[in-house]
Amino acid sequence: LTSSTLHVASQDDSATTNKNNTSITITTNKHSEEIQDLKKKHAAQLVALQTEQEDFVVELISKHEEHLEKVREELEEQKNAHSRMLENYLLASSTALKVVRDKVARDLDFS
Repeated sequence: LTSSTLHVASQDDSATTNKNNTSITITTNKHSEEIQDLKKKHAAQLVALQTEQEDFVVELISKHEEHLEKVREELEEQKNAHSRMLENYLLASSTALKVVRDKVARDLDFS
């Protein structure tokens, strides 16, 4: 081999190396872009998931508050019904006691 052949072979190796380096750079850039795209998609998915969870919690709290309001109304209705029942019981007891007292008083008058 002559020195010019070696020089040409060296240039060919250098060209191949440059071509390989260019190919690696292009592949690295492509991978970097893909990684950035994936990061953006992942960030968007996280935001969407967080929004979905916040909406779920807001709806859950709203339903819970509605349920509590219904329970409070039912409790108030039961309390009122119980009060009416006690008032009626008191009235019936008072009336029954008056009837007994009047009867005893009449019985004592006839004696």
